[in-house]
Amino acid sequence: MIEICALASGSNGNCYYIGNEHDAVLVDAGISAKRILLRMNDAGLDASKVRGIFISHEHTDHVSGVRVLVKRLGVKAWFSQGTFDALRESERPETYGIFKPGKAFKVGSFNIHPFLKNHDAAEPCSFRIEHDGWQLGVFTDIGEACDQVRHQLRKCHALF
Repeated sequence: MIEICALASGSNGNCYYIGNEHDAVLVDAGISAKRILLRMNDAGLDASKVRGIFISHEHTDHVSGVRVLVKRLGVKAWFSQGTFDALRESERPETYGIFKPGKAFKVGSFNIHPFLKNHDAAEPCSFRIEHDGWQLGVFTDIGEACDQVRHQLRKCHALF
């Protein structure tokens, strides 16, 4: 079974939870770590299952809680190189990984498919997350959908 939950969505902050019986991932951490953990608790989601945090781009409404959340959960935050380079030093977590847009990788039991999109950021990405045959998309700040977004959208069973 897959659990999905929007913990925050909009210009005041973004954070999305995708989980199963054993593992979970977060996409973006645009509100404080404290608020993310409280909202997870209120939704009955187990924070100890989180295996990684994927950041779509460097805007504050996507990264404001990532540094503290990485420390609290003991996981890596994942960025494209362009997004990581665009972060202020004070926003960079101590534990992080760099992904290449267009190249899938595995975190926990999830296959993560990051891909580029059009947005006013250094190297903005969206994510298609695959588990047990299910394809879930987290497509934020789209505006007008580019060909890559339309291509990935066709593969998804559910979207944020």
